[in-house]
Amino acid sequence: MKNIPEAIYLQIGDIGDEVINDIDFHDLDEVTWSEDKISDDSIKFIRPDSIAGQLETLRIISKTYPCHSIGNVITQLESIQKERNN
Repeated sequence: MKNIPEAIYLQIGDIGDEVINDIDFHDLDEVTWSEDKISDDSIKFIRPDSIAGQLETLRIISKTYPCHSIGNVITQLESIQKERNN
């Protein structure tokens, strides 16, 4: 398949901060998705097999377990991502 986005956003509507934590996702109606963030309540999903997904995972790991080698891998992946985007 071609042109698969590295990330998408679930569009759940404008729910608001005061109630969003109390809502069960299964109770939502008319949830759709977009490549763009439409509202503050959009939920971002990153493909785990994409470079962006791998970078996001490594950034989360490096916050919990700081380590020089993880930083090097992040730098290398960012370089690859820049090359692909040019």
